[in-house]
Parts: sequence; structure tokens; C-alpha cells
Amino acid sequence: MRALTAVRTTDHQLALGFAIGAFISVLPTPGFNILLGFVVLAAYPRLNKLSLFGAMAILNPVVMVPFHWVSYKIGDALYGVAPAVEFDVVIVDQVYNFTRRYLVGNVVVALAVSMLSYPIVRGLAHYSRERLGTRRQA
Repeated sequence: MRALTAVRTTDHQLALGFAIGAFISVLPTPGFNILLGFVVLAAYPRLNKLSLFGAMAILNPVVMVPFHWVSYKIGDALYGVAPAVEFDVVIVDQVYNFTRRYLVGNVVVALAVSMLSYPIVRGLAHYSRERLGTRRQA
């Protein structure tokens, strides 16, 4: 945390970079998430690069296994028990039902992780900078 708070960014930029990195990491885009991170940084160059990619390093695919399980469970709870029949092929219906439940649940989990990580990281950055005496105004 000391290395992150020593850079010349505000607590908001540091926390926002981490929150966006956490959101991207939770999405089911392994490998492609790094490209998404660079696209976000190109669009918003004032974000803290270390915190954005730090979130991606912390929330790596191995750590994300329980999040993927929870994503499906949330999507399953949102859609209920009635299966949707869209196609005449049973396997296609099953893949469709699983995919939509998982993706909807995954977006909910990604938003929750992102929204929870922002105040936590901002508070930690504020505390660390106050303690070190390197507070920057937002």
C-alpha cells in the first residue's frame, strides 16, 4: 500500500482505478481483461495504473472460482426455477439457460465487488497517507 500511496494521484483516482480493475477482473473475460484495462486507461489516463492492474493481479482466475459459483447461484435465483425454452434442441436450451443465468449473476457480482472495493481502498489510501503525512487533496 505504501508504494500505491506514494504516487501522485488522489485517493479517488487510486480507489476508482482499483474498483474498475476489480469490475473487469470479475467479468468472465480471462486474458481479454488486460486488453480491457488498457482500453480503460486510454480513455481515462488519470486513473491509477498500479491500482487498476493491482486489482487484476489480486482477483486472478484462481481466486475467482468462488465468485463464478456465486455468479451462477445469483443468476439462478433471479431467473427462478422455470427453464426458458427457446430452441428445439435440448442441449442448446441448457447452454442458453446456464449462460444467461451465469452472465446476469456475474454482472451483479462484478458490480457488488466494484462498489465495495471503492470505499475500502479509498479509506485505506486515506489512512495510509495520513499516517505517512503525504495527503493530497481530491
